[in-house]
Amino acid sequence: MDVLKLKRKSLRTSFTDTAKKLKEYLATKEGANDGDNLSALNSQLEDKFLRLYEVQNKISDLLLENTATAAEYEADFEGVDDYKDNFFELKSKIETLLNKDSGSLLESSSKRDVVKLKLPNFELKFFR
Repeated sequence: MDVLKLKRKSLRTSFTDTAKKLKEYLATKEGANDGDNLSALNSQLEDKFLRLYEVQNKISDLLLENTATAAEYEADFEGVDDYKDNFFELKSKIETLLNKDSGSLLESSSKRDVVKLKLPNFELKFFR
């Protein structure tokens, strides 16, 4: 259990560092408009969260096996919620920005692809 807790501590530190970097990057105007770097940071954050979540599940299972650690499990569970909330908040911000960027790219490319043709006017002949 101590080994898992040590691993979790390292993963939490790594996750927090990446989350801070991402928040700082989103705060800059250039960062909010740079889809490639946002995607890269999003992938890093998601990878770290998934590894953290996996270790956390192992720790939770071990805590639940021992009935004497129910209070420790509850305290541990509250700490997990903070990381989940942080992850999903950042993920939704990134997805919103990336979807907005892809929408504007589609919009601008569709404006460029429009071809304007001037067609001759035809007079219609009426027969009686």
